[in-house]
Amino acid sequence: MVIMKDNVNIDYKSWCEVYSEIKGKKVCNPDISTKKLISSLKKIEAVSQKSFFTKPQIIDISNLFNQIKYFESSKQYSFISDLYLIGRLISVLEKNPKSKKLFKKGIFTNFGFFTQFLVSVWLNKYLNVVDFEVDNKPFNTDILVNEFNTDIHFHIKDISENEREERISDLCLYIDDYFTEKARSRHNDVHLAVIKVSGVPPKNLPHNYWLDIAMKIKEKPQHLKINFHPSDGYGNAEEIVVIIQLNWRPFSGTFLSPLNSFNNSIRLTREFEDKNRQILESKLNQIHILLAITEDRYSTRSLREFIKNQNTGIMTLEIFDFDFERSTLLLPSKNKLEDYLNRKIPRAIYFETE
Repeated sequence: MVIMKDNVNIDYKSWCEVYSEIKGKKVCNPDISTKKLISSLKKIEAVSQKSFFTKPQIIDISNLFNQIKYFESSKQYSFISDLYLIGRLISVLEKNPKSKKLFKKGIFTNFGFFTQFLVSVWLNKYLNVVDFEVDNKPFNTDILVNEFNTDIHFHIKDISENEREERISDLCLYIDDYFTEKARSRHNDVHLAVIKVSGVPPKNLPHNYWLDIAMKIKEKPQHLKINFHPSDGYGNAEEIVVIIQLNWRPFSGTFLSPLNSFNNSIRLTREFEDKNRQILESKLNQIHILLAITEDRYSTRSLREFIKNQNTGIMTLEIFDFDFERSTLLLPSKNKLEDYLNRKIPRAIYFETE
């Protein structure tokens, strides 16, 4: 299960409907019985908000539930193991009495909350987590740890750009496909294609928006400028400008997406500087660490130089399925606490079902 940020609806209307379907189909796999699966789902139900079935959930959570209806006993399905694992991780974190504060806000309402849940399970496994969701004005501490007789404040921030890249990929795919088919019908060996995109389209565009745009584009190399205004109803708070560069491209047989080269280093810098400024202004004598969720790798030397003489530590974390791989945890000045934390937390971990 690769965690996706978009939200979609769950096909079921209630937990009773889910349990009835699972029992009727006898949903299981060789390692997880129907009874064990339902027991795990009871854990998920206990920490889910009342609107779980009436409001869209993270696409992966929704898909795990929606796959139940397609279950056939003769086939293998990964959703069974994933649902069972999520329930087990909830049980593990529940052993920390302070986790009630985290579960109270609903861990499935968006990508950020679910990611925070996974990171909380991870840190709770290896460190002495004493609290969650700490009101530490002027900011909020996601996870409070006490190690080496010291309070350590972890702040979780997702800086990955998958969702924005997908919006640009959709733009390119629809336009390229339209002009590829036109060129193929004429037996041409080149087609008009998207070479470069500047700007990111808003989230809530209609399904066929880019196909409709493609049908209005003159078949020639050009720069196409599209303005999205707040009044258009797509949810953007300010005007968005997208510039599409079109030129001839030979047939390659595969779709080539000229995705923006999103610079996560810039986002990391911005998030770190914002958090560091808040800490400086608060004048609190505390240890704070920004835990940045990202698909990028950063050298330990560059990160250490980046936070040198600052007030905030840093650690980056890659999450894929239930795999975690972290960077070296760095504090502004290398010390015994930094060494201690790096020994306590494994560089990689995979949560298994048993």
